[in-house]
Amino acid sequence: MHTSPLSHFLAENDVPCPHCGYNLRGLTASVCPECKHDLQLKIDGDYAAIRYLPMAKWLLGLMVFSSLATICIHALYWFRDSGQYNTTELAIHYMTPMALATIECAACVFAWRRVTESQRTGKNIIRAYVICLGMMLLITALQITQWLFQLVWSWELW
Repeated sequence: MHTSPLSHFLAENDVPCPHCGYNLRGLTASVCPECKHDLQLKIDGDYAAIRYLPMAKWLLGLMVFSSLATICIHALYWFRDSGQYNTTELAIHYMTPMALATIECAACVFAWRRVTESQRTGKNIIRAYVICLGMMLLITALQITQWLFQLVWSWELW
């Protein structure tokens, strides 16, 4: 019995249906058993990259956690120092990193949603990696911006 390379590929790999995300592993027909859509089966390079998406989600989750921790720590220090210093300078000093951490957190949640969508559907995997890289570059740029604000207004660097 002759098996096609495509059947052999589907027998060994997890490939999601482009319509519903159903796992097509072991499929021999050209119709998705879950949503009954006709499938145009092809092999492309995106499926080789799909195995790294959980690591990207883990890194994004770590960045969200660190952003939320930054917000909480700065809020605690702000409350601690609120009776001792000028309120305006104190607000600027603590609100800058808190605002930047909020932007970081929102950007990471956006990237998380894109990575999850790419992982579920198998589409736009390269776009998901570019978004993750963009979030890391954004976080680096925001940290440099915070450092420059502190340098210009001669704040302590922490």
